[in-house]
Amino acid sequence: MKLLLSLLVACVWLTSVDAKAVFAHFMVGNTEHYTEADFSREVSLAQEAHIDGFALNFAYGEKTNGLSIPKVFSAANSRGFKLFFSFDYAGNGSWPQDDVIALIQKYSSQASYFLHEGSKPLVSNFEGPKAADDWHLIKEQTNCFFMPSWSSLGAKKALRPGVADGLFSWAAWPEGPNSMDTVIDSSYVEFLAGKPYMMPVSPWFYTNLPGYNKNWLWRGDNLWYDRWTNVFVMQPLYVQIISWNDFGESHYIGPLNDNAYVAFEVGNAPFNYVKDMPHDGWRLFLPYFIDMYKNDIATITQEGVVAWYRRTPGSACAAGGTVGNTAAQLQLEMPATELAQDMVFVSALLTKTRQLSVTIGGKQSLNSWNFIPPNGIGVFHAAVPFNGRTGVVKVELLDNGNSELVVSGASITGSCPDGIQNWNAWVGSSSKSVSPTTPTKKVSELQCQKGWAKDSHNLLCTYTCMHNYCPPGPCTCSWLGVGAKFSEDPVSLKGYPGPGMTCDYLGLCSFTCDHGFCPAPYCYADESLIGKCVIPVDPPESEDEDDDDSSNDGLIWIDPSIWDEEHPQVTCQPPCTLVLPPWTKLPTTTIEYPIITIDGKTTTFPPVTVSEYELSTVVVKSQSTITPIISSTKSWKPITYTENGTPRTAKPTEPVPPPPGPTPPPPPPFLYPGMVVGRDALDDASETFCQWLEDHYGKKSLGPGSFIEMPLNYTAIIPFQVLVSVERDEL
Repeated sequence: MKLLLSLLVACVWLTSVDAKAVFAHFMVGNTEHYTEADFSREVSLAQEAHIDGFALNFAYGEKTNGLSIPKVFSAANSRGFKLFFSFDYAGNGSWPQDDVIALIQKYSSQASYFLHEGSKPLVSNFEGPKAADDWHLIKEQTNCFFMPSWSSLGAKKALRPGVADGLFSWAAWPEGPNSMDTVIDSSYVEFLAGKPYMMPVSPWFYTNLPGYNKNWLWRGDNLWYDRWTNVFVMQPLYVQIISWNDFGESHYIGPLNDNAYVAFEVGNAPFNYVKDMPHDGWRLFLPYFIDMYKNDIATITQEGVVAWYRRTPGSACAAGGTVGNTAAQLQLEMPATELAQDMVFVSALLTKTRQLSVTIGGKQSLNSWNFIPPNGIGVFHAAVPFNGRTGVVKVELLDNGNSELVVSGASITGSCPDGIQNWNAWVGSSSKSVSPTTPTKKVSELQCQKGWAKDSHNLLCTYTCMHNYCPPGPCTCSWLGVGAKFSEDPVSLKGYPGPGMTCDYLGLCSFTCDHGFCPAPYCYADESLIGKCVIPVDPPESEDEDDDDSSNDGLIWIDPSIWDEEHPQVTCQPPCTLVLPPWTKLPTTTIEYPIITIDGKTTTFPPVTVSEYELSTVVVKSQSTITPIISSTKSWKPITYTENGTPRTAKPTEPVPPPPGPTPPPPPPFLYPGMVVGRDALDDASETFCQWLEDHYGKKSLGPGSFIEMPLNYTAIIPFQVLVSVERDEL
């Protein structure tokens, strides 16, 4: 069993002597009505964005293959643009081996076909791992360099057939109400052991195509900014942007094209959720991002601002059956409103700091940047809540009160023209030419300033990442900048993972304890714990690939008496799914149903009494601890009434109050939620902050190695631990 360990090293920059390249996923199936002019225009736009080429995705037997592939190669050949094939094995089933060989042999000799290391035609695919054996002969006959996307297997299993020269991951979106992490990327890099990795980058995901049994979203929000930070940290050989023109999944960065909306017809979409929803602005900073990734530095010749947001608050309209996450990929589905945030997301490429102003419906707010580049040169980023505002959106960058860059955006409205929510994003941008300016630091000279983890590693990762130790896997670095220094020397305290902790705590505990921060129950300065950390267990593999993954095997029903224990714990052998009993340890709460006005008449309904809270199931893969969080329904159940003999429904627009629970102290007005405040940052703290610290935490200063993270929400957290059971004879 191969073990992923967090080694005690500084931030590792993974570099390669091979030439890096950035591609965009291009759906040939959407080009049935494309002309040669369409292909030439889109190749030109991609080149302007510094994209090296298109990964041509096409399924077996599509009528567009014979028509469009020659046209796109003609356009690429004339402009020095690169292409490579990505055979889709999911759309219409497996490709015949001979057809794959024939296509590669026919086109790989063209000037525009991308060659890995200048000699081997790069070929990828989408799924089809059962046809892995076909690729031995395909490679022999074509000399291709094969980097499949067998993401349904994961990196370890995808390498097992021994045919992949590298791997492309499709995991470009976060699961649940989380930011994007690098856990899966790190797994690929680890198992590839030096073979090339093609890293996915995407700005958004929303699909509502009943004809394809697809109707879900994954969190987009800050994803476009976050994912390029992930790329700078991971430094893969190749990057593939998902996508250029997949309109059916809303992650297109190419131009809108009335000739390319075939997916909405074939997929029986309830409406065209791409119409009047441009995404061109997401390409504005690609020359900067791509040059920084490929060349370690970039030159800014244009300042700009990009803003994106949904045009309707999440609770304003019916969800259209859209959920967050998808059971089709064994994910816990939840209301879409729990993932999609009502915010205006803003990135700005600047040569000096500007004030951010966001006006919605005439109501202006001056906002702080959440992320600031070193010395104010580079990409700034912020997320600004709607805060109940609707109307025309105006995003401005101000310099001493003077407006310099403006995005005049589409209106945010409280109604949906198609009767259901459009979860797609509207993207706008503005730019101006400036004198060429280069950042003061290369990417390889930057250090991690902030990071996180979405499980029990978060406390340690929050601390270590802000001091430039942010090991990919357990931790995700979210902010690169000029490194902070400890004000004290290491205390030479050796730390070890606590009882029941997995071995990926080794490096984290060593680092934190050595700097005077050794938090139980995760870490202890106790040498008796040497060699006693828990090795994560791989999920057992099915002997039959066609086994039904949706069976109830592994369900563990927890008795309600568990909540009577002082420290509730459950032990299971992963993978397992815990079905938790209702939480009854909170006081009975009465929630008043809001008054509803219909045709000028007000109607009241009985209050809702809540004495227990349902908890979602907990899926345990290889983690050692789980902390469930109470999550209430965000919208009221509708009421039914009859008007002129016709049944109708109505519901309040305001959200349901959150469940009661421990409320963390609010941050002082000069700090934003989620900001990590370290002792080094407080050396010159104002008296106001010191008073706030004493009022809420009972202390006037922070000791060596201490830090505070501003609370992101006010949910009630349940004390609950899942211990992973490991049979010793398996290790």
